[in-house]
Amino acid sequence: MGNQRRRRIHGPGVGDLPEATTRERSIAGKRILEPGTAFVTDWVNRNTLSLFPFTIGTTARRILPANPLRTFLAVQNKSGGTIFINFGQNPTAFSSINIPAGGNIFFDGGATGGAFSPQDDIYVLGSAAGLDGVAAEGLWTPEAQEITGA
Repeated sequence: MGNQRRRRIHGPGVGDLPEATTRERSIAGKRILEPGTAFVTDWVNRNTLSLFPFTIGTTARRILPANPLRTFLAVQNKSGGTIFINFGQNPTAFSSINIPAGGNIFFDGGATGGAFSPQDDIYVLGSAAGLDGVAAEGLWTPEAQEITGA
C-alpha cells in the first residue's frame, strides 16, 4: 500500500442525512441539523448527569457513595470558605484536595473510562460551618442484558 491513506469508515451520523435537513457550520465546515428539523434515530444516550447540592461544616461526611459506573465527577464550592474533598476516607486539612471559595474540580473519564474518574465514596469537609457546594456525577449505564438460566 505504500504511502496511501486509508479512509476511516464511520457509522451513520449527521453526514449521512439528506442535504435539505442540514446546513454547513460556520467553523470547520461541519454539517449540523437545520433548526426545526425533526430527526429520530435508534441512538440511545447511555450517559446521565445528576447534581447533588450539599451543605457542609467542620465535620466530614460522605456526599456520594462508591459507584463503579461513574465516568465524570465535578465538585463546586459555592461558599466563602474552603471545602476539602477526599476519596474513600474522611478528608482533613492536610490529606485532601482543597477547593477554594468559588472554585471547582473536574474528573472526566469518558464513557469508556479513558481518563481517571474516582469511583470511591466521595467525602467532604468544610473550613467553617454552613458551606454550600454541589457535586455532579456522570454515569455510564450499560444496555440491559437478558440473563438466561440453565
